Amino acid sequence: MPTQQSQNYYKHLRNTTQSESLITYIAHSGLGHRLHRMSSVFHAAKILNQSHFESTWGLNCGKDEYGHLDIFDLLFGKGPIVVDSDEDLYVERYKQQRQGYTRQGKIFQSFKRVLETSFPSVKAKNKTIIINDVAGYDPMKYCDLFNVSLKELLIDKFISMKELFLDKFISDVLFYRQLRSLFRFNHRVQSFADEHRFSERIVLGLHIRDGNGEKFDFEQKKRKIQGIDAWIICVAKTLQDLILKIQSARDNYVTEKKTKKRTTLPPLIFVGTDDATLIDKLANATRPYGIPIITYPQQRLKPGVGPSYSYRWNTAEDCRDSWVDQFIDASLLSIADVVIAGRYSTFTQSMPLIEVLSDSVLTRMGQHRAEVTLKNQTITASTYTDESVRFANRLFCEFGKNGTEMGCYDDYFDWMLGENQLHLSSLSSSDNTRTKIVKQHKKEVLLPCELNA
Repeated sequence: MPTQQSQNYYKHLRNTTQSESLITYIAHSGLGHRLHRMSSVFHAAKILNQSHFESTWGLNCGKDEYGHLDIFDLLFGKGPIVVDSDEDLYVERYKQQRQGYTRQGKIFQSFKRVLETSFPSVKAKNKTIIINDVAGYDPMKYCDLFNVSLKELLIDKFISMKELFLDKFISDVLFYRQLRSLFRFNHRVQSFADEHRFSERIVLGLHIRDGNGEKFDFEQKKRKIQGIDAWIICVAKTLQDLILKIQSARDNYVTEKKTKKRTTLPPLIFVGTDDATLIDKLANATRPYGIPIITYPQQRLKPGVGPSYSYRWNTAEDCRDSWVDQFIDASLLSIADVVIAGRYSTFTQSMPLIEVLSDSVLTRMGQHRAEVTLKNQTITASTYTDESVRFANRLFCEFGKNGTEMGCYDDYFDWMLGENQLHLSSLSSSDNTRTKIVKQHKKEVLLPCELNA
């Protein structure tokens, strides 16, 4: 959890910012959508040598207690996002791992030219307004580079292209760390985590995005869960199997930090969802396994009325509370031991994904190089791929279509590439519908894609 010290640090940086912001980002749509694109603005501003940028999230919830109208100010206080900050131990540790790390290589300079061409007014020291999408950044499947030789770029060699993607990942870590630190309602997150004693048990963070009657794009992409009651029953059994795997791994192994999280209390599942009807159904399904379901108390929309960001709330206060509660949900998912996506969503692939796998890049760099101690013996890189060891790490998991299987990852670049998946199935080994690997969800993470020749 962010400390008061970290919040004071970023507030100080905001207050000492001297120059006027050249970049203003205007966000729209849901929280995950906004965070993905804003993280790209953060990275672009860093490459363009900007010290900070402004953001506006809309004025449709009325004034907060300080008289601020903007939703962004309500959540994170009045002030810019600081780009030119002390990049603390995270980047320092990364530089130690990767000698020669620099933003002066050909790939970096090529992408910088793309950004300078896309935002000429920034180079000319004039104001630039970015609305929604950020030129030069796209989801992975639209990156031509990935369609050519993905493995060569990201796994086989530490070439400059990988450095650019790693740079974006580190930028995302720093961006979300700042947002979490500036969030004005962290005391509510901490209070809820303390009440349920997160630090003393295994916590699964499950996010289920089912649309709540959303039409248009959501409906066209067939994102709604079909046969939801049967799906939940299967999900409950699979979650129980995941917990048993984690408990077994933690009972037998000690990670590189040489410490184990205390698990004196039984596991629990924190649920974030846009459909309130699923909460009781899931609680009933997990009750036979003795796994409690908890959610953050909040005013939830009636079934079938669509997403909260486009809903016309009865009062401005209800509107403001909705945005606060969404970021609290994202924060609680981010501190869980495992983040689980019921269906693909920009929400889980924003801050929760980055937070839960942030240490994996530093400790393993996509190569599974962590040292793990097993009964006083050091496990080398070649044996580290043993899944019984890896279940002791923090995980990002995705459910398959029917809820009977899930694919988990303990490494960010493994997730990006779809490699080294930890496969979990509640189906019997003789079931002919059982798969060897779970199809990954659509990836919404935005990467620096376009390069000049």
